[in-house]
Amino acid sequence: ERHPPRVSDREIGGSLAGSIDWATQAMKLADELQDRDLQAILRCVRGHAQAALGDWEDAAAGYRASLALFRELGRPTMPPEPIAGLSRIALARGDVEGAMKTIGEVIAHFDGGGSVDGTEDPIWIYLTCHQVLAATGSPRAVEFLDRAHALLSERAAALGDEERASFLANVPTNRAVVAASIASGRAASV
Repeated sequence: ERHPPRVSDREIGGSLAGSIDWATQAMKLADELQDRDLQAILRCVRGHAQAALGDWEDAAAGYRASLALFRELGRPTMPPEPIAGLSRIALARGDVEGAMKTIGEVIAHFDGGGSVDGTEDPIWIYLTCHQVLAATGSPRAVEFLDRAHALLSERAAALGDEERASFLANVPTNRAVVAASIASGRAASV
């Protein structure tokens, strides 16, 4: 499945605002091409950048638009990512109950055997489930931390030593999974 890589600060000039500009420009092209799948992906990507800036309203609007398009297109593995984004926004705003209600759909998706194949960052989705469940005190939080850690370990194992060190140290999601795993006593490293 085709989808753009995670927008990173380094790749587009070092700013989250640049990430938003990049996604906006790419969305114009996707609109011209009438590529609805790409439109959905890019709305989610822009939502990530806006959320990183704390622009909750625009991020939520992007995530909701992405979610609606993925559902309209019948892409069952893709909605967990914008849903996780919406849940993270609720959690950042201190709305633990709203975050749990939102992420509950993703947890039900996994409980029903659903996957997140084709999403931009499945580790981030698992980590979000873990963080929201941990915020509620749910014992299931470790289940999703273990899933995130297992996938991170699988991906890291395919890399050489230098690449692995960079992958684990320079990707915020990966650092968070390693830190949470160590803090929980579930894993010493990847």
